[in-house]
Amino acid sequence: MDPGASQTREQLTSQPVNKATLEDLHFGTALQAEFGASATYTFANACSASLYALGLATDMIEACMADTVVVAGTDAVTESGFGTLDRVQNDIPDALRPFDASHKGMLMGEGAAAVVVQRAGTGRGLVHARVRGVSMNCDAHHATAPDPAGITRAVQDAYRRAGVGAEDIDLVMLHGSGTPLNDATESSVLSHVFQGAGTGPRMTAIKAMTGHTLGGSGLLSLLMAVLAMKEGTVPPILGLTDPIPEATGLRLVQGSPATGDLNIAQVDAFGFGGINAVAIVEAAR
Repeated sequence: MDPGASQTREQLTSQPVNKATLEDLHFGTALQAEFGASATYTFANACSASLYALGLATDMIEACMADTVVVAGTDAVTESGFGTLDRVQNDIPDALRPFDASHKGMLMGEGAAAVVVQRAGTGRGLVHARVRGVSMNCDAHHATAPDPAGITRAVQDAYRRAGVGAEDIDLVMLHGSGTPLNDATESSVLSHVFQGAGTGPRMTAIKAMTGHTLGGSGLLSLLMAVLAMKEGTVPPILGLTDPIPEATGLRLVQGSPATGDLNIAQVDAFGFGGINAVAIVEAAR
């Protein structure tokens, strides 16, 4: 999403400004002017947008449309964003507490994340991780409520694309929006997915630290997964002291960082309207 475009549109409706054409408000126009980008694609897939973009990048490389793709995700804190949040969230939380019994909802954050995805063997730089597979679906179950079946299909499809099973996952970067319904649904799905898969993977959620960065949140979680695998350290879920009942049995990291050998990570991103994306990444050794 182009934050400048969102803010400019708001200004156009509230006060006189220098009017811009719709083409000037497009993210691709700015990227072409600044970097000479030959082709750009913009996703507005709610909280899953940046992982959808990652999925497109891997598809383009597999289809021999490109050898190198820059994938970026960002969203701006705007008046319209706050307005949307007010319409779907009654309580105003003082903190974003994923999977804690005291969770009341999400708080918005702002930031950007980017990665360079290249066909294996074509790059000259340091390889930080390998994308094993990205799944995407839109179950359209409800405008705001998540669907356990749709999320389960996204997770299972990610495993199929990556050629892994639940027992191979060492780390899960949870969507962890801090909303009671999303936290309960994600916990229930993962409890079912990892049932019988040994001790199960470590799980954490970074939105408690960053706020919900919306369209950029999936890619931000992916970057944290790569760092965690490189360092062998998983950060805890900030503020988690009393896990919700649905999370019983999950290896949520709380209190202090967890250490261990981490090779394969799962990254979850679930947006309004049942727009789901799950990425599987492997550490570069």
